[in-house]
Amino acid sequence: MPPVTILGTSVRMVDRWLTLRECGYHGPIVAVSWHGFTPLCHGAYPTPLSLPAVALARSTSESMLWLRDLATQVTH
Repeated sequence: MPPVTILGTSVRMVDRWLTLRECGYHGPIVAVSWHGFTPLCHGAYPTPLSLPAVALARSTSESMLWLRDLATQVTH
């Protein structure tokens, strides 16, 4: 497959990349910044959390309380 170049490296670029993959494109994809910026180093991050499932029957306020409690547990 021929390479595809995407102009721009913002969140829209990720949407375009995902769309290409979902449509079955498996060739090389190159993203080029409009302003010539190079990628920034974001450092090492901890492994993403594995969140337990939220019961769908919960109200919005109950879900927010659950999320706040979870955030408190993770940060302490």
